[in-house]
Amino acid sequence: MIEYNLALPNGFGTFLEQLVLHYQLPVQLNCIVTRIDASSSDSIVRLSIRDGRTLQCKYVLITIPLGCLKARSI
Repeated sequence: MIEYNLALPNGFGTFLEQLVLHYQLPVQLNCIVTRIDASSSDSIVRLSIRDGRTLQCKYVLITIPLGCLKARSI
């Protein structure tokens, strides 16, 4: 996994908007993911969505409130 540290003076939302526009990325927002499967050798991440869909992705950005992570509630 590659990790980077960035200073984002206009905020993370603005950064993501520009990234999506520049690269014309397909983005799914407000999806409740019930399962993440990154075990495949083909470098594809499979997401099971609460509404029954399965998404296949090269990259996934997951936003989880820090409080949830600290509480280990997920």
